[in-house]
Amino acid sequence: MSTRKKTLEKWKYNTPVDAPIDSVKAIIDYYFGEFEQNATSHMVIKDEDLKKNGITEIAGFFVIPVSGGQKVKGRYLKRLVEAIEIKTGETI
Repeated sequence: MSTRKKTLEKWKYNTPVDAPIDSVKAIIDYYFGEFEQNATSHMVIKDEDLKKNGITEIAGFFVIPVSGGQKVKGRYLKRLVEAIEIKTGETI
């Protein structure tokens, strides 16, 4: 099993309080490709697959807040895992 999958399993089943932004960016980049990050407060993912399945917000964006510009809180990690499951069609 890849390190990426192990990280996603940890985020889903044994969610940490937070995760470093670099590890979150690596996961997002792998599964979604490009994303926007204006300043350091939010990462914005645009993805048509998520829009079709009702995961994205009204405007078609999936937003992940960044705490202190360095960490992503656990509840958003779980949301990210759900989005990845929808995108890939696999259960983690």
